[in-house]
Amino acid sequence: MKLTEEQLNIRALKLGIMMNFPHFTGEEKAKEAVKIVEKLEITIESLQRELVQLRTELETTRHIAAEQTEAAIDYQQENIRLQQENEELREKLEKCANEFGEVVWENAGEQRKNKEKDRVLKECLQTLKFIFAEADFESTKEAARIHKPIVKAMGAIDKVLGVDK
Repeated sequence: MKLTEEQLNIRALKLGIMMNFPHFTGEEKAKEAVKIVEKLEITIESLQRELVQLRTELETTRHIAAEQTEAAIDYQQENIRLQQENEELREKLEKCANEFGEVVWENAGEQRKNKEKDRVLKECLQTLKFIFAEADFESTKEAARIHKPIVKAMGAIDKVLGVDK
């Protein structure tokens, strides 16, 4: 077992007391002085162990604090990143909602226009059918001249409306 410098100094002190004190104070007083030094040695060793333990605990606490600080910084950075991403997504959502609203509005307008076109086309078809059916042509030539464009127009209207013959 290797002795520390402090242990060597304490052993030297005890040896010095036992060698020199009995001549001046007597052997009993020298033994008491050695016992006091031994008690101090035990106290010093105990305090040194406690100091080592406290240093270890301090290092552990520092390490934990550093990890917690790093984790807090990481959390804060992640929180900032998520807030930015959330804001970007909100902006995209708002843009999409606006665009969707515009498309729905335009589509509704187109549907209204298409319904109006369908109504007008149906009226035109009915009118052409009426004219064709009720027309009193004075000559076959006149009927043939009017008949062909009317039938063509009626066919085109039927096609647009999706009416089967």
